[in-house]
Amino acid sequence: MGAFECFGILRLTGLIPFDLVSFLLLHREYKIWETGVGLKVYGLQNCDSCRKAKKWLEAEAISFEFHDLRKSPIDAETLRHWLSSIGAGALINRRGTTWRTLSDSQMTAHGEALVSLIMDHPAIMKRPIFVTEHDVSVGFDNKRKQTLAN
Repeated sequence: MGAFECFGILRLTGLIPFDLVSFLLLHREYKIWETGVGLKVYGLQNCDSCRKAKKWLEAEAISFEFHDLRKSPIDAETLRHWLSSIGAGALINRRGTTWRTLSDSQMTAHGEALVSLIMDHPAIMKRPIFVTEHDVSVGFDNKRKQTLAN
């Protein structure tokens, strides 16, 4: 049972006043049931940017599902979709320590070789990665906060 159903039952039984439900709807807590788990956040558990994003999403009452890329690797089809949606330039972190350990041939990989490389080294992706039904985006800054809050 979701938050909306719980509020509805409590309201019908008189345990929670209708005014409180209206208040919650007006003050953005509606996002708990409006978005469901429509927002998926991919990253690494120990990544500072991912932790900041998770903390902010929770503070804003935006429902999301977090996927740790090391614990639950993503499949090749998902990576292909991300690469076609936002491109390798936006997805690959060329400043990280994992990138610097790669060979020259790995750094110039493209197509299926790049998909394989990312699957083998998920830390070369910029993080966090936000995925909705219609959008894939990378990074967490003020612009992203505004997009996620709307």
